[in-house]
Formats: sequence, structure tokens, C-alpha cells
Amino acid sequence: MDGSLDCVMIFNFIVGALFQLGVYMTIIYTFDVANRAGLNIGISTSIWAINPFMTAVLDNLLYGTQIKLYQNVGMLALAICGILVSLSEFVNNETVVEQTKDPDAPPIYIAVLWSMSMPVVFAFQTLFQKWVVTRMGVNSMDWTFGIWGLLSLSL
Repeated sequence: MDGSLDCVMIFNFIVGALFQLGVYMTIIYTFDVANRAGLNIGISTSIWAINPFMTAVLDNLLYGTQIKLYQNVGMLALAICGILVSLSEFVNNETVVEQTKDPDAPPIYIAVLWSMSMPVVFAFQTLFQKWVVTRMGVNSMDWTFGIWGLLSLSL
């Protein structure tokens, strides 16, 4: 390999590790915002169910990968279930004990929007990994060890 290709590959490994770090930081920040807003963390994780749908749609748009009917039905069912779980707290007839809430707490819709950020970051990370493995010809095992090695060095 020549020097310029080595620099590109090192840059790709650094970007891959930053994407992985971005996923983790998005998860942590989502949990923090949901906790401060008084949103059940289970709702945040159920919103993450749109991740496979988003990744498949972006993969279809960028790489032309065909999405089969059963995959569409499964992703739609997963998204509907996530929405229903998210809304279940609002239609529950049981009396909820009011917790002492932080006066500077963000509104619940901000927590829901932050919950939607993790699937976006994760979808772009997945597409970047696919691009490196398919277009750049990097072995997926080398890619995984490389980004996790860089990530572990940074932490």
C-alpha cells in the first residue's frame, strides 16, 4: 500500500471510532434528558426501534439494496409497537404519583426528539461501516478490531 492510502485508512478508522463514540454519547445524553424530563427510559429505548427501518431505507437509497415485503411489514410493526409503547404512558388511566420535578427540566417532547437522534447516528455509522468494508475493501474483522482498539485507547 502506498502512503496516501494508509493515511486514508487511518482517517477511516478514526472516523469509525468517532461514530461509535457518538452512538454511546447519544445514548447517555438521551437517558440523561429523559430522566430529567420525567420520561420513562423504556419509552426512549422503544423509540430506538426505528433504527432498523431507518438503516434499511438509507441502505436502499444509497446502495440500491432491495427491501422485501416481509421486511417492510416487520419494520412497520416494530415502529408501530414503539409508538404504542411511547403513547401508553399518556393514555394510562391509573393515577400517577407526581414526582418532585426539576424546575429547569426539559419538556417531554425534547426527550422524545433526543431519543430519535440515536437511530440517526447509528444508521449513519452503519452505512459508513458498509462503505468502508464494501468500497474500500477492508476486512470486517480488521475494521471491528481497529475501531474498537482506537475507541479503547481514547477512553
